[in-house]
Amino acid sequence: HMETIDWRSMNMQKTEATTRTAESRVFIVEDHAVVREGLMVLIGGEGDLSVCGSSASVAETMPMIRELKPDVIVVDITLGDGSGLDLIKDIHSYDPKLPILALSMHDESMYAERVLRAGAKGYIMKSEASDKLRAAIRQVLRGEIYVSQKMANRMVDKLVNMRAPEESSLLNELSDREFQVFRMIAA
Repeated sequence: HMETIDWRSMNMQKTEATTRTAESRVFIVEDHAVVREGLMVLIGGEGDLSVCGSSASVAETMPMIRELKPDVIVVDITLGDGSGLDLIKDIHSYDPKLPILALSMHDESMYAERVLRAGAKGYIMKSEASDKLRAAIRQVLRGEIYVSQKMANRMVDKLVNMRAPEESSLLNELSDREFQVFRMIAA
């Protein structure tokens, strides 16, 4: 009887270990505490995803990523101490295979292509439903690109017709730094 209990206990430990290793480790970069904590609860409640850490600033992010070695990173584009876009470039330089999902309140028509060029695998707006956020995380984890259907259509149209959409063609010509200055002037 004792051997049966030990065997079951060992099986349970093995199953728990398998479940833990099957979870994808998510790291969140978000400077607003309420949003960061909400994302942690939202993502942490999933069986296949777990939050391994978070940071509120550009400065503390890279050391934590090196230490925690997450499977995917969710980065807010607008951070209090620097550019989320520059952070995406730094993370991509550190590990080009590490999937990054950009999260922002800004319209994707202004940022999506820019963050993809910087090294992110996806772009999602904060206004999207929580199930779309979880789907986006899973999609970039699989190595796929995630943008909204509207943005995907726009990018395909641009590629097929070899032209930039009229309303943002001038903005697309700005460098990342010029775009940052433009946004600061607008603010």
